Amino acid sequence: MSRKTTISTFSFTIIFILSVLLTGCKKKNQKEISTTPILPPTHGPVITLDSLKHWYYMNCGPNDTLRITNDFTIEGIVVSNDKSGNIYKTLYIQDSTGGITLLLDQVNLFNLFPPGHKVFVKCKDLYFGTDGSFIKLGSLFYGHVGMIPSDKIQSHVYPDGLPDQPFQPKRLVLDSLTSTELHLEIATLVSLPGVKFWNAGEPFINPGDVNTHRYITDSSGNYSHLIILNTYQRANFSASLLPSGIGTVQGILSFYDGKYELLVRDTTDLINFHAVNK
Repeated sequence: MSRKTTISTFSFTIIFILSVLLTGCKKKNQKEISTTPILPPTHGPVITLDSLKHWYYMNCGPNDTLRITNDFTIEGIVVSNDKSGNIYKTLYIQDSTGGITLLLDQVNLFNLFPPGHKVFVKCKDLYFGTDGSFIKLGSLFYGHVGMIPSDKIQSHVYPDGLPDQPFQPKRLVLDSLTSTELHLEIATLVSLPGVKFWNAGEPFINPGDVNTHRYITDSSGNYSHLIILNTYQRANFSASLLPSGIGTVQGILSFYDGKYELLVRDTTDLINFHAVNK
């Protein structure tokens, strides 16, 4: 066999091996990004968040804590982001019927459940309860609903294989808000367009505060008694200054101590603030 023939045969062999390896890598990558939903190994019917809440209200009185014995599974899109620290050990998910609060004893949840990802939650053996007037889902803690222990999270919360489309915030008009409207949007992503901050130019957090409430006003400076901005000291933007002018604020709607609170996930939830022309 000539040297030329040997080199050609060797080259063909190398090309063939590389093509097999590349094909194998391609197949592996295709498998890794499969769009097949990663449902719990055993799961009951997948129901809407509204159906789950309705089931709670049918079986519970005010402030009751209830162990879920039915084999329900819920699914939703992650709308929260705890990367900045303003949201802590809590995951908010929502579907077309509303949102719900999951208490999870783990930090940096954004690594496991990034915003926009779909998740399934196996509800059996979790606990339902209320905080103020909204439902939260977790484990039993001294007779109340507390955080699901970190070693139990993977037995109940399952991320889907691929991120879904990010959930678009529900647009709320500040000067026409009602408590009924706000109550329906608890634990969901909402936006308030055309608003100002009463405390513009001041930091999100007063020095020494654990958390600080700031008033959100309409474009004329009239503030709503129904909803306030709430920021915690642990947020990495707590010392940043509230922007001046008019813009849009979006975030997760929560409820505590008789007040509806807006929790911004980070400063990107403050959108297009611009100076007011005089």
